[in-house]
Amino acid sequence: MTNEQVNKVIEIARKYSNFQCVPCSVEIQDYLKAEGINAKLIKISTETNRLPFSIITNPKGSDRPIATNGFHQGIVITTQTELGSTNIVFDNIYSEGIPLDDWLNSFGGPLVEDFGGEFLVTEISF
Repeated sequence: MTNEQVNKVIEIARKYSNFQCVPCSVEIQDYLKAEGINAKLIKISTETNRLPFSIITNPKGSDRPIATNGFHQGIVITTQTELGSTNIVFDNIYSEGIPLDDWLNSFGGPLVEDFGGEFLVTEISF
């Protein structure tokens, strides 16, 4: 990806606020497809929509909900640096992008923090 393309992804992601992960990732995905760039849609799920177990918070350990339906998603883009390739996630929360492992570890909520559950993580290539 060129710097211009990365900047366009950031510009798209910045348009969306909390609770708008789906339209944000759809617009990023549409842009990347139009540019011929392969990437992945990544989803985390609590596998339940029952409150309070369906609440996802960010950052982990906070009271700030980013989802109450048990679901959040973003777009994973592989970027090349002088140190090799890095998987970066862009979404409505991390519009500037964040390394994939940091993204996965940034979310919490009652299911994960209070009851020892785990998020179901799904990745779909496009």
